[in-house]
Amino acid sequence: MSGWIKLHRSLKDWRYYDDTNAVRLLIHLLVSVNYEPKKWHEITVEAGQLVCSWDTLSRETGLSKQQVRTSMTKLEKSGEVTRKITNKWQLISLTKWNELQDVNTQITDKPTHKQHTNNTQITPTKESKENKEVKETKNRERGYKFSPPSIEKVENYFFEKNCQTYKQEASKFWYYYDANGWKVGKNKMKNWKSAAAGWLSRIEKFKPNETRTNNKQSESITDYANRVGSQFGLKD
Repeated sequence: MSGWIKLHRSLKDWRYYDDTNAVRLLIHLLVSVNYEPKKWHEITVEAGQLVCSWDTLSRETGLSKQQVRTSMTKLEKSGEVTRKITNKWQLISLTKWNELQDVNTQITDKPTHKQHTNNTQITPTKESKENKEVKETKNRERGYKFSPPSIEKVENYFFEKNCQTYKQEASKFWYYYDANGWKVGKNKMKNWKSAAAGWLSRIEKFKPNETRTNNKQSESITDYANRVGSQFGLKD
């Protein structure tokens, strides 16, 4: 037998709560009764019911037969159970099963729309966990606010990417995007590392000539940054 039950706090207010044997028997019945109707011989044993004998209850609870009988009497007097007795077995019914276990709002294999709306005890499944993760990701994206990195962070990133001139390139990258408001095209930047990766991939292609004629001045950092940045559609 597997699964779980609800144990209501009102149990502490039960008049026999201080009777160890009575509480033991009640909890045993809670975890032993049917959670759904089942056929047994010629009768249907409903949810919240159990067919058993004194011998069975004594063996399963560890109480003597007399202790079981005495405890059962207390359960009957307090309205916790009713019994239908034959000469061979007894049908025990927990009178508050439906009320305390909320069986009318539990999810079945094919829940109705109303159950989907009202039920708060859905058993986690692989699908529901995946849906939850997707929702959490979307919520994070909606609430995400881009924060420009410091030059030091950009330098560390370029260094990790084995850029030999990481300080210079990081500086060019940072000042270029800082000047244009950290935008990619007309849109606000969402991930500066993605932009930095694209920047690094274009360094060799757009690297300024180190040997120029004496009649030409070396390309300035600003001009170089603008030239590389323009490949992202970021012209001023």
